[in-house]
Amino acid sequence: MVLRSKHSNVINCQGREIPYELVRRRRVTRNLYLDLDEKGGLRVIVPQRVSERSVHRALQARQGHILDFMAREREKRQVIPSYQYRQGEKHLYLGASYPLVLSALQRGAPGGDFDGAKIVLPVRDREAGTVLEALRRWYRHRALQHFQLRLEHFSAEAEWVGGRVPPLRIRRMKRTTGSCSRSGLITMNPHMVKAPPFLVDYVIAHEVCHLQEHNHGPGFYRLMDGLYPQWKEARAELRRDWLIYRAE
Repeated sequence: MVLRSKHSNVINCQGREIPYELVRRRRVTRNLYLDLDEKGGLRVIVPQRVSERSVHRALQARQGHILDFMAREREKRQVIPSYQYRQGEKHLYLGASYPLVLSALQRGAPGGDFDGAKIVLPVRDREAGTVLEALRRWYRHRALQHFQLRLEHFSAEAEWVGGRVPPLRIRRMKRTTGSCSRSGLITMNPHMVKAPPFLVDYVIAHEVCHLQEHNHGPGFYRLMDGLYPQWKEARAELRRDWLIYRAE
């Protein structure tokens, strides 16, 4: 659940007045998390327990960081691809780009194919919306296949899992790459199947560690060090490129 503030907030950063949206999220563990909204405005995400006064004080103390963050994130957004969903357009799959080949939709035909060189999508027409929906279905199918295999791999490596493979769900999410519920359900964002395999492995290993440690404390990171030692490098790259993978 997301609780949004009902009034405008403004922070003075080195003489500039910058409005920001305050968003409270139950599962946020850090005291303060910066993001940009769809129009490039500042969004500040905090746990439910943090007061507005504390948020404002923290932002005031980080004026230079805020300005650097906004400039850096806006620059990154300039390289985000803008897709037209047409014949021959290239789309990401496991870190590489492949052209779309659009074919006529036939009764009983599979929802798409991949031969290592191109993504083949059967569609009833070539309208952009039709192609987008077909591509989403194809990504979802591929994500389920690939993520399941990698989840089985890391479940076998993680002794705390006890030899079982946790249930997996695929769900499109705007900002979250994956999650793990307290009941042991792992949810993965199908956008992650666009990322290189080592980033997929990082997210899945991250959620497998949450089966044992439901927080980001020292115990969690000890598990990550053992299960996926290169997690710091992967995390940095995913944070840098996530906007590219989630673009549609």
